[in-house]
Amino acid sequence: MIALPHFRPAFFGVGMDADAAAYIAAVKNTGASVSKTQSDAIVNFIETGKFEGWYSSLKRLHLPIWGAVAPNAIDIITRSSGTFVGNITHATGYVQGDGSTGYFDFGASPSSLGLTTSGGSAFALINQADSRNDGRFFIGVQTGGNRRLYIQQAFSTLLRSTIYSASGAAINTSVTQANGILLTAVNSATDRYLKKRDSSGISTTIISTSSTTTAPISNVFAMANNDALNLLISGHTNARLGAYGLGLGFTLTQGDNFTLSLKTLWETSTGLTLP
Repeated sequence: MIALPHFRPAFFGVGMDADAAAYIAAVKNTGASVSKTQSDAIVNFIETGKFEGWYSSLKRLHLPIWGAVAPNAIDIITRSSGTFVGNITHATGYVQGDGSTGYFDFGASPSSLGLTTSGGSAFALINQADSRNDGRFFIGVQTGGNRRLYIQQAFSTLLRSTIYSASGAAINTSVTQANGILLTAVNSATDRYLKKRDSSGISTTIISTSSTTTAPISNVFAMANNDALNLLISGHTNARLGAYGLGLGFTLTQGDNFTLSLKTLWETSTGLTLP
């Protein structure tokens, strides 16, 4: 059987999806250019997500590919903007912190976005891993010993994530490279997983069972960890990030479909290839 390409169904109608149109207009209003290829990729991503049922789970999705602060700060889902802090490189296709001062503040906490112990997720697309081996955060927040949500490059070949673990325990997995699309999500009331998609497909899925507490109540950061418990901003990364965001829970199948669509969106919009 010949595999069909991943694309949006043809019966959605001739008009552009309203959410896609609103995001494209918001990017253009900053002065950034959106090509037809990029516009079509955004429409394809959103319509596919609505058809497959995972789009409604997304609460924040930033696509910092536009090479400038203002469009890179816009959230696809709500069109609100977060804030870049410190030294950030805004390249075509990704943003990169300096590893010591740079990070992105979502301007929202997991709790304020409605993430719960039975439904939460965080994700990041890593175009290039951090150059160091001392524990760096792609996305993170902590407002209590048991109120943690993060995805971390613990070492060069070790990924770690925590999502509402009552013991503060993490999901750890060894990988060849700490890059690709990384997704941690609540799969049920007690199950959560860490999934990695790279150029070869889904290369890692680790499922962990743990009791749950409550969602963090401080703002989530990308490219660093907002350690509000200790009043620190820690673990700044110099990795290159092409997307990041938050959502409600994804089933394992939804996680597969979402990461595939995000890969297609990013690669089509940038001309780059997921590692």
